[in-house]
Amino acid sequence: MQPHKYRYARNGLGKSKKIKHDFDWQTQRATGSDRGTPVNLTLIQGVQDKSSYQLALQRDIAKGKTSMSYQVLDGDELETYDFRVLGEERVETLVGTVDAIKVERVRDPTQSKRITVLWFAKDWDFLLVRLQQVEKDGKEYQIILEQGSVNNKTVKGHS
Repeated sequence: MQPHKYRYARNGLGKSKKIKHDFDWQTQRATGSDRGTPVNLTLIQGVQDKSSYQLALQRDIAKGKTSMSYQVLDGDELETYDFRVLGEERVETLVGTVDAIKVERVRDPTQSKRITVLWFAKDWDFLLVRLQQVEKDGKEYQIILEQGSVNNKTVKGHS
């Protein structure tokens, strides 16, 4: 999996943010800008953007991997994102209860207090159905699947 372009824009609440990354695999350069700061760095094989690593994670969990690591272009530098499978768990979503693989992002506790946990539905091609994040200040955010389809089938939980 190789990203070619990444675009991100956020306005409104919180700080505005605009990111533009272009990946040129011929010249092995990533260029663009992050919040006005120019980005220009050498690409190494396997580098992902902040969306494609999520697809790579989903694919690797489907393959049964329990520990994953990705080089991700984050801002104007390459960061290592590490993940580990915590096990299986039933998770409540708005489409019902789903059997899921629970995964956490592994961070050095001396570097970051942020906690990120993700749940991928086993019966739905490992679709991300829930994400929970706790920021260093204790604020908690959650994303939960409201509706979806996989291979033209509507995602439904257990009855």
